[in-house]
Amino acid sequence: MGQLMQYGWNVLTSWCASGAVFEQARALGRPVPEHMIITPWERDDRHEVSTDTVIAAAGLFRRLALMQGVWSPTGGASLATFYVGAGLLSFKGEYLRWYRRHTASSRHLPDDAEQVLAALPDQRTVDPLTATVLRDQVDEVLAKLTDSQLREGLVLRAAGYTQAEAAHCVDLTTKAFESRLGRARTRLRHDNSSDSVSN
Repeated sequence: MGQLMQYGWNVLTSWCASGAVFEQARALGRPVPEHMIITPWERDDRHEVSTDTVIAAAGLFRRLALMQGVWSPTGGASLATFYVGAGLLSFKGEYLRWYRRHTASSRHLPDDAEQVLAALPDQRTVDPLTATVLRDQVDEVLAKLTDSQLREGLVLRAAGYTQAEAAHCVDLTTKAFESRLGRARTRLRHDNSSDSVSN
């Protein structure tokens, strides 16, 4: 296993350096969102992501190749190639975790929310005025949320992440994210109804 991990690490660090890793991951159906791809990125960062990916791939490789028998010596792919494939399947999750840590120190959610939402093609609107009003409404909701993990998760959801991916990126389980979202909706509905009564 050590030789396979070393081989996988060598391939991944090379692909990270060239940027090819993003294309390879996309080809396997695990694309990193375009706005989150940082190129060029520092050597130490590339090595950190490659190392985390190789470690994550080891578990996936054992499960698929050794326990479930997905790999076969007559299947055409070598064990080394299969391991690299497991690495590519694991890359997105590890990269997104790194990206979140990398950007955390400079992240200010209300500003980031505006930048992310402004960059999104809004298919629900037909004119710029409506799009601006919609973004203002979203920003107003985000500003009322005191839960920073939920706010960040909602920004990621707006950027096209699935609920499970958004939860993973903010270090929550999908169930915990859903529970927090449900409580926030209830609280916002209560606040809005209270405002209506007072007005």
